[in-house]
Parts: sequence; C-alpha cells; structure tokens
Amino acid sequence: MDATGIALEGQIVSDVGGLLAQTNWKPGKHQSGQAIAAGKLPPVDNLATHLRILRMAPTAIRQEARWTKGVLSSWPQAGKYLETHTGYAFPVLSKLTHKRAIRATTTILRDNLDAASSACGLAVKPLVAFLYAAIVEDEELERAARALAKRHCGEIEDFEALAEFATQSGTAQSRLEFLQGRMSLSPAQACCLLLAQAAAPSPATPEPDVVRLVRESLEPAQTVEIMTWISVLQLLHRLDVYFGVLGEEED
Repeated sequence: MDATGIALEGQIVSDVGGLLAQTNWKPGKHQSGQAIAAGKLPPVDNLATHLRILRMAPTAIRQEARWTKGVLSSWPQAGKYLETHTGYAFPVLSKLTHKRAIRATTTILRDNLDAASSACGLAVKPLVAFLYAAIVEDEELERAARALAKRHCGEIEDFEALAEFATQSGTAQSRLEFLQGRMSLSPAQACCLLLAQAAAPSPATPEPDVVRLVRESLEPAQTVEIMTWISVLQLLHRLDVYFGVLGEEED
C-alpha cells in the first residue's frame, strides 16, 4: 500500500472495521474519509468453516508439489541448486532448519530470477537488489547483488552511482535523469530503480510524481514484478538481520 500509493478498499475496511476498531487501529493515510467505526463482528469459525478449508487442502498440496518439483530442500544442495539456476547460493538459507521453508524460499528465488517469465528482464534485478541493499545497509545482500550482476548483466562498474542514488532526494524527475546520465539504462530500467528506491524504506514513502512516472513508463506486469522482487529482498534482509542478532546473542 505504501509503495504504490494505493488506498485501502472501502469494502474491505468495512468488513473488518468492527474487529479492528476494538484494537484502536486506524487506516491513517491509507483511507480517505471517515475513520472506521465499531460494528458487527464477523462470525466465529465453526466446524463447517474448517471443513470448507479442508476440502481445498488436496488441491493446495498438489499445486505446491507441482510448483516446487525438482527443488532441493536441504543445505548445501539447495545452495548449489541456486548457484546453478540464479548465479548465487544465498547462504542465509543454510541457517534455516525446516526443509519445507528451504524448498519454498529456494523456489521463490529461482522463479524471481527466471528470464523466461520476467517482464522486466533480469538485467535490472541485480541493480534493484544492490539499491535495496544499500538503502537498508545489508552487506550480504550487496554481495548477492554483485554476484547476480555478473550472471545476468555482466560486470557493472558503477555500483557507486547506485549507492549514491540510494541516498538522493530531489524531485523524481531529477533522480531519474541522474540514473540515465550515470548509467547505461533504458527508460524502463531507470524507472524500475526509481520505484525500488521509493519502495525500499519501511514505511515506503512514494511521491505522487514517482507513481506518475511509473505508470507512464512501466507496464503493470513490470510494476508488479519489481514490487514482488522487493518483497523477496525484504524477506532475505529480515533473515540476515534475525540470524545476525541470534549469532550475537549466542556469542
């Protein structure tokens, strides 16, 4: 919601308003108009609810098996699989202890770095990864981005330009011009990086001009792909931070 400047749908807020109002939650900038009010609570789940969910379980299990088919679920095999398919092993996965989590994360990384299904092209994704890593100050993600760049876009000499761009303010147009002046980027690639810069902080704070430029320069599928990739990078960053803190406590 923050990153794309989308307001919460009124019907959704209305449906959960009674429950959320009890927690003093407010939609803030995500909803214009009246604040939510306490209303009728949703019905409590019963046996029929659980049975409806269970009816869908076999299909969900089959879909997951099809999606993760051939993906390894233990370390270091999963790392070697990722090295082959993406160009980097993502060693943070070695800290995970549940095979299902390793397999799912490996599949997500494989699919997000699959050239055949990419609307943006893989040349821009390592740059987005490096930009995100620079903004959140994650050295492990920076290493991953450099390795991915070697596989998917050759040697990128001007990572310094991306690091400088990570801290730039100014207007959206001036930041876009900075990228195109310092790096060999297509207009769409530069706009992907502009979107990533706006989406990376937490909470994200995209200006209206960023939203406008993204709409003008990117297809919807490209916008969704970059936002999805940012969410994957956030997952990796949180794993890096969590296991980093855990390691410090153990020491």
